[in-house]
Amino acid sequence: MFDCVLILSPEQALKNSLAPFENAYLSRSLSRLFDPINLVFPSGARNPPSKEELSSIAKTIGRLDLRTLCAVALHIHVSLSHNLYGR
Repeated sequence: MFDCVLILSPEQALKNSLAPFENAYLSRSLSRLFDPINLVFPSGARNPPSKEELSSIAKTIGRLDLRTLCAVALHIHVSLSHNLYGR
């Protein structure tokens, strides 16, 4: 009978079309961010990390551009909220 048509603004249509690429980029960035962290803090380790290891983590974070860093931080926050508080 009636066809329901969703009308999007050009900006929203562009954002929707780029969302999968943004998610893939953020996923890869987060993975690259966690690589040095996982090396420094292996499962079950009891020794604190060395200054060189902490420096490696700081350098990795410093390589991320601000927009990516903010997006990754938001994803980490949401993930921690879900895991810790069940929200």
